[in-house]
Amino acid sequence: MNLIIYEDKTEYFEPLLDFYPQFYLRLGMMSIKENTESFFEKAKVLHITRPRFKAEKFDITGPALYISARAFILKRIEISKSDAKLSIGSQPIGFIKQKPPYPKNLKDIQKTIKNIKAEREISGYIVREPWDLIRLNQEILARQFMSTKTKSVNPKNANIIGSKSNLHVDHRAIVHKYVSIDLSDGPVFIDRDAVIRPFSTIIGPAYIGPNTVVERAAIIGSSIGPCCRIGGEVEACIFQGYANKHHEGFIGHSFIGEWVNLGALTTNSDLKNNYGTVRISRGKRKTKANIRPG
Repeated sequence: MNLIIYEDKTEYFEPLLDFYPQFYLRLGMMSIKENTESFFEKAKVLHITRPRFKAEKFDITGPALYISARAFILKRIEISKSDAKLSIGSQPIGFIKQKPPYPKNLKDIQKTIKNIKAEREISGYIVREPWDLIRLNQEILARQFMSTKTKSVNPKNANIIGSKSNLHVDHRAIVHKYVSIDLSDGPVFIDRDAVIRPFSTIIGPAYIGPNTVVERAAIIGSSIGPCCRIGGEVEACIFQGYANKHHEGFIGHSFIGEWVNLGALTTNSDLKNNYGTVRISRGKRKTKANIRPG
């Protein structure tokens, strides 16, 4: 079977997607691409992106499953014997194509979706706007933790609050003394070669990625990707990976891209002083973020 993951409505996600395709966006413990591929281990995987990225050789024989990079699916999609449009909450997010012609660019994908009449509802989430990444992150973290199959070790030196069944520590991770891990509100997953140094606090649901160092930090309800350095306070955030916030300061309800370096005492506010809804303008498009920090 062929699995094709394609970019979708990327203009809604600027400037997050200036340097990499949409399906690399992190949500929970992994990228959207990694999540989709995890349900189709034996599939041949192809990607359709904007022209700015190098095009892949496109060679398909047999049935093809096209999935939008805005879709975060929750289980494997069974391939029907005929063409079918796939939807989440009545919103089209892909399709099954049994025979040629197979669309090879984003424009042809949209034409194909419109021409398929049969429709199937599938299980998952749609990331419609950038703030949906933050809004959905903690719920998806908890779901992903429940499906974790790898073995965990017991960090003997840490102060654990809540059920240890909600804690996963890779055998190659290091958790020092005087670390507090609070599992009362959700699970915590500490991935391989991560280092949690003394006087750090992690409050779940949270994910600490491979080779990330947590240095005297408070991490609350956040996903920290690989190879980050985190200090100070981070709440309800996603760090895509390879980013530094190594010093004091507060970052809340934010998406931090790759190769970002936040200097000492960098702080943002995740709450308007009138407790109102945050408004965002992108070009001529004005929207309200349906998330209320605080």
